[in-house]
Amino acid sequence: MNENMEVLQPETEKAAAGKPAGENKLESSKHLLVINIIEKLLIKAKARWNQGFFDENAAWVEKVGHYCVLLSAVLGFLAGLISAIKFDQMTPLGIGIIWMFTLLVLQFIAHKFIVASAKLIKSTESQMSSPSFLDSLSVVNILVGFGCLIGGIFLAIKTSDWTFVISGIMMFWAFEYFASLSMNPKMLNINVVEQATAGQEAIGLISFFMKGMLKLVPVYFGTWMVIGTFHLIDALITLIGKNSYMFMEPVTTASYAILAALLSPFVIYLVFMFQYLFLDVINSILDIPAKIGSISKNQ
Repeated sequence: MNENMEVLQPETEKAAAGKPAGENKLESSKHLLVINIIEKLLIKAKARWNQGFFDENAAWVEKVGHYCVLLSAVLGFLAGLISAIKFDQMTPLGIGIIWMFTLLVLQFIAHKFIVASAKLIKSTESQMSSPSFLDSLSVVNILVGFGCLIGGIFLAIKTSDWTFVISGIMMFWAFEYFASLSMNPKMLNINVVEQATAGQEAIGLISFFMKGMLKLVPVYFGTWMVIGTFHLIDALITLIGKNSYMFMEPVTTASYAILAALLSPFVIYLVFMFQYLFLDVINSILDIPAKIGSISKNQ
């Protein structure tokens, strides 16, 4: 009887049965070859870009930003002094003095809100049911980061302006840091759980972007300070040179970048507070059915 059954067995099944399990699995996943490669690269990236990597590098970028604040304050004062001597006016010197003290005060405020942002993340917990969205976001951020780096080099060659290279490198770092957060949501106090409602999933996704912005405050601060400082150095070199009348353009760019760096911790902190207040209200509404169910069971 068994021999007859073997005769009736289709040839394809016999062929499949005669092959090792690993070979069959490999054949069945050939159409997912690229996806499997990306998955393996993500696993390696997660092991490399862990929380320790992010915290160490973010602390280093913040420290560089603080040094750039001090350097920019001195450079601004020097620019005002040189302008006063060159143009026989005292107004630029006054502006340079005001610039120096303003930067030092804003540095104090920025530092306080960077510390407050880190504490706020630890006190707000969120949940998500699947890491699929975050994994996809990691890949996108990595690609965009490399795109900014290549674009900065291309623009520097095209326009003969080396500051585009610095901007490209800074933007590359920022996107890679955000990719690091996507691969390690626990850094944002976001837990991936098996059971989460659609509402909780939506809140988790929104809170990820909000907490991500808050977590990246030291990176924003350091990145924009470096960019602003380089533009300020360019402005000072232009002022000392023969074409001193053209120094206002790099000065304006530097001022915008430096003020954005110093005000970003305060602004992002306030935006997060008001947005998370809205999320807390929604979360409380979603918890009402569960609380009603628990009350009815106790009765």
